[in-house]
Formats: sequence, structure tokens, C-alpha cells
Amino acid sequence: MFDSIRETIDYAVENNMSFADIMIQEEMELSGQSRDEVRDLMKENLQVMRDAVVKGTTGDGVESVTGYTGHDAAKIRDYNENHHALSGHEMMEAVKGAVATNEVNAAMGIICATPTAGSSGTIPGVLFKLEKTHELTEEQMIDFLFVSSLFILNVLYILDEDRVGPILILDKL
Repeated sequence: MFDSIRETIDYAVENNMSFADIMIQEEMELSGQSRDEVRDLMKENLQVMRDAVVKGTTGDGVESVTGYTGHDAAKIRDYNENHHALSGHEMMEAVKGAVATNEVNAAMGIICATPTAGSSGTIPGVLFKLEKTHELTEEQMIDFLFVSSLFILNVLYILDEDRVGPILILDKL
């Protein structure tokens, strides 16, 4: 795609495109699908992310299959409602969503590892926190996921000095 973040920014400016549109265009070219089809698939990913966060933060939360982990997202929720964490309420809201996603994954639940290969639940944690605090629309949230995809791929390509592909870089980390 691009060899640097600067190259990505320059491309967006030169072509008067948003970062989300760059990634949508790339996906359209790779998949042969229309813009609407690509956005609809990302909308499905968004719903899977939402479901995982809700599941992990409802009631007592979830527990891993082994029973060794779980219920921490619910504990974070409860603590955040009644106390003031050093990092602040907003940060803990994002952490709660990230932990919930990880716990649903550990409980063999359904999560969405797209667009960042399941980066510790960070994307859903941050996204659903921003939805509340910034009143994001569904369209803005879908764009957020495309932008996340673009920059994660960009970073992976930059780190992959052998240019053998974004997945193989994980072996080097």
C-alpha cells in the first residue's frame, strides 16, 4: 500500500480522499465488491464488536473456559461507577471495552479480529468509549474501523523490512 504514514497523508491530500475512503477503495479493488458491500461487511464487524463488549460487561461478565480468567470487565465497570480511577473515568471506559472483548474471546465467544488482528480489544474499547463521549454515528464508527485498518496495515508494512507481507511481521515482534 504505502511505505510511510507521510506517503499515506500525501496520497489523501493529493487525491482529496479521506483515510476511510482510501481503505474502502483498497478493499474494493482486492475483493471486487462494491463500496456498499464493503461498508456493509464492516458494519457487520462493528456489530460483532459491540456484541462482545456488551456480553463482557453485562451482569457478572464472562469467564474463560478454564475458569482461570474472567469477570474483570464487570469489575472494572462496577469500580468505574463508584470510584475515581487515577487514569480517569474515560480511560477506564475504554479499558473496560478492551477487557470485555478479551474475556469474550477467552470464553470461546465471538469477537471480531478485523481490522487489527485482534489487538487486545483496543479498537472496540476505544471506539465504543468514543461513541458515548462524542456521540459518533454508525457511519462515523464504520469509518473509524476503516481508518484503523489503513494505519495498522501501514505500520505492519513499514515494520516488515523484508516486504514479505503483513502477517509474517508478527513472527518478528
